[in-house]
Amino acid sequence: FPFESPGKKFQLVSGTEQAVSYVCSGVGVDAKGNGTGRLYRVSGYGFVYPEPTACAAIGSSPVVAQNLSACQFTYDPGVRERTGLVSIRLTLAKSVLQTSESVNLYYDVNVNNVP
Repeated sequence: FPFESPGKKFQLVSGTEQAVSYVCSGVGVDAKGNGTGRLYRVSGYGFVYPEPTACAAIGSSPVVAQNLSACQFTYDPGVRERTGLVSIRLTLAKSVLQTSESVNLYYDVNVNNVP
């Protein structure tokens, strides 16, 4: 393990458990002001070590959102003894009656770093 656990604990994950990734693809804006990107939920590829340096293949993964003009996932690990924070920022843009409209979505998720 790369780091010692502050609580001297570790977790075992069943071999049948599957990892899940959320992947943004094709993010941008077309000439009419419509978002061109999609957010996919990719699963069924298991846990691997070392962690991949690139996103899992989209393949036939379900689309969670479309018309994305911006997409950002950031992780702030904090410290090993406390929670980390995943911040999710999405912007959806759609042209309605010759006017481009957009909505910004933001959500924070606390990640418990202590097993």
